Amino acid sequence: MHLLILSSELEKEFLTIFGIPQSQKKKEHWSCLTDIAFAISAAIIHEASKATSDHIPTQVPVFVDVNSLPVEMQGKIRYCGGWALAKTRDNFRRYIKENLFSSKESLQGRVKECYVKKKAVDSLSSPSSSIHSSSAFPETLTITDRRQYSKGGLTHITDSAHKFFLALEEKRIQLMNSEQLKLCKSNLVSSAMNIAQADSRLLETWNGCLSVSCDEDTTQALTADLRKDIFDDVVERYFKMGAGQFLRDFRRDNQIQRTEAHRKRVAEKAKKDDAKKSKITIQEVKEDKSEGKVVTHKQLQALCTKHPKVFESRLYSKNELAPFFAAYGIIFRSSFMKARLNEILIAEIMKHDFIPNIPALG
Repeated sequence: MHLLILSSELEKEFLTIFGIPQSQKKKEHWSCLTDIAFAISAAIIHEASKATSDHIPTQVPVFVDVNSLPVEMQGKIRYCGGWALAKTRDNFRRYIKENLFSSKESLQGRVKECYVKKKAVDSLSSPSSSIHSSSAFPETLTITDRRQYSKGGLTHITDSAHKFFLALEEKRIQLMNSEQLKLCKSNLVSSAMNIAQADSRLLETWNGCLSVSCDEDTTQALTADLRKDIFDDVVERYFKMGAGQFLRDFRRDNQIQRTEAHRKRVAEKAKKDDAKKSKITIQEVKEDKSEGKVVTHKQLQALCTKHPKVFESRLYSKNELAPFFAAYGIIFRSSFMKARLNEILIAEIMKHDFIPNIPALG
């Protein structure tokens, strides 16, 4: 379940494209990744929906008994449910923080409601120290344990919340499949969410979770409208994540795979972005206070080694190259092609231990 969103391959490509070192990834990056993944999912669904029914295998209505799924699959559903609750809670917390001291009475009322909703969502979490001894499904906890980091990660969810997400996943599978794609086309995700949010049995299961987990004060403050608000938000977040899994299944069933050309474009874009971040300007050379401008000289040598065609790319214009030629004491000929200028300049940079003609920089 949800292997696309959880896959290390997707995370690695995301970090590479945006130039984020593995050691510096943060919770904000994960949030951005899921937003991008959903946007891409929506675009792919739109394209996939253009296929005629001849290209999409005919299927009978999909039903999967989630309770009979392997333990690891149920653990992944539990993990994804914890993610949806965490995102919902963080959204409530952010709203409270931004509007806590507002003088508007309408906002003050919403802040109080948001606080109640946050407490309700908090009640569906359980400390790791106690959940392992109290859970009736301890084997489903391993996925969340595996994905927690020393500096904090997702907290475990209660057994009642786990049962709700099993029912929600069963509904998602019924609503996100090739037959539904033919009917709903590019509206597949929004249509599936609307149907799930209108499902009275799911809402009843959700209300049962809150009744079991909330304390007396929260239960009294939690109106039917507030319960429905939280339910709608959780369903939306879970279904957006589930859209990624559906697309993975669709590509597999219909042999829609990434081409080698696509992978090459991704790699080339990452390489261009890296070169752009590594660019050394003549202004940086002028501001270098080291003797012989040796610091920027070494940076230029590293740039030339990593990107042997850097000066013939769009990263540098011919006008930008002229001062570098002067700094290294070579004649600049504007009539030369950039490929020839690149060859001359790199050869000169690599043979020196410092920038030889500093006065030419002015």
